[in-house]
Amino acid sequence: MVLRSDGEPAITQLTEAIAATRIGRTIPEKSAPGESSGNGAAEEVGKSVREVVRTLKDQVEWKTGMEFEGGEDVLPWLVRWGAMLYSRCVVREDGKTAYERLKGRKCNMEVVPFGEMIFFKQLRDGQGGERKMDTEWSEGIWLGHANGQPEYLLSLIHI
Repeated sequence: MVLRSDGEPAITQLTEAIAATRIGRTIPEKSAPGESSGNGAAEEVGKSVREVVRTLKDQVEWKTGMEFEGGEDVLPWLVRWGAMLYSRCVVREDGKTAYERLKGRKCNMEVVPFGEMIFFKQLRDGQGGERKMDTEWSEGIWLGHANGQPEYLLSLIHI
């Protein structure tokens, strides 16, 4: 596997960590300083993901009436979900998404607008003792899919 990056310190650390933990040959490559064109496809994807994240941020700000400056806890989740949406939903020239090319199948998990209030059922612990008339539903805020697992991420709301 070849991991190509622009040499940014955080990305360099990440590629080195991946190479150190990965079984198999991993070659970290850096483009020449000031040569963003050397990263062509990666730069284009980064730009596209930023546009998706900006749209998600605008959506959440509009729905909540809040304005995010950059230090809020929700922003890393926005970036994560924006990148995941891009890989699972944007169809490229070959008629496939990045997810399809990687997994060999389409992603069929449900999608809810980011930050949407949802109702969900928590998994039972199997111990019994639940009271029959108690509700099984809880409220939460949709944060996206778990990466590599058929699970959903949400933030619990306790009322």
